[in-house]
This record gives sequence, C-alpha cells and structure tokens, in this order.
Amino acid sequence: MDSSEYIERARKSLKVAENILTKTYALVNDPKIILAVAEDIYSALVFSVEAVLRHHDIFFNDDFGSKFAAFKKLAAEKGFKDDDISMLADFNRIIREHEASPVEFSRKDCFVICDGDYRCDVISLVDMQKYLFRARLFVEKAGSALIRRDGPRNERIS
Repeated sequence: MDSSEYIERARKSLKVAENILTKTYALVNDPKIILAVAEDIYSALVFSVEAVLRHHDIFFNDDFGSKFAAFKKLAAEKGFKDDDISMLADFNRIIREHEASPVEFSRKDCFVICDGDYRCDVISLVDMQKYLFRARLFVEKAGSALIRRDGPRNERIS
C-alpha cells in the first residue's frame, strides 16, 4: 500500500468517527459509543503517521512506539506542532488504558476508564467533538506532507 492509500484510510476512519458521533450517538445516546469514536480517530491518526513515514522512506517497526519515535523526528519539518504530537500520544494512552482496564462505565455524556488502582480517565462527548476537529487538521497536514521529492513539479499526492 502506498502513502496516499494510507491517507485515504485515515479519511475514511474520520468519516466513520463523525457518523458515529453525529448520527449514531444521537440515536442511541449511549456514552460507550464515545470509545468507538476514540478508536476511529486513533486509527486515522496512526494511518496518517504511517503515510508520512512511508512516503519519506523512514524505517519503523509495526508497533506504536517505533512509529511515534520516527514521526516525532520528522514532525516539525512537516508542519506538525507539539499539540499534534501530544494528541497522538493521548489517543494511544486512551486506547491502551481501555485495553488494560478492569473497570469502565458510562456517566452522563462521558465514558470513564479506570486502571487497576482506580485512577480514572474520563472521555466526554465534547472532548471527542474537539478531537475530531483536530484530527481532521492532522490528517490534512499529513496529506500535505506527501509532496513528491523527485522533480521540479512538487505535486501533491492525495
């Protein structure tokens, strides 16, 4: 799969997240759905990172840590800010906490993830709406970073 296909997958993940957030959540009104939104946003971010790394022929292992470390080195040069990097790390943390969590529950418009020591991480509907907006910008920056390096035309691939 080439870099532009990764960007397309990222965009599709964002569309799914947006549909869940705007349509499905309105119908079911179940905060557990917020986690599904978080997972789709996370997928979009990771696909975007992979697109940038693959486009620039940067080696990375298939684990998040390797991708994250390689991307951090290239991020500033490609127009990504510290907020973008921290959003990526936050989503990875949320997904990992969910996978390891012994206790999770819904409360109002929030989904609460507790760790083994019952420290809680709250994911709200409003947070996901803000993250969705930021993730769209992240994916578009990644798409803009896919500029051909081989020739004077500097065409955008996406």
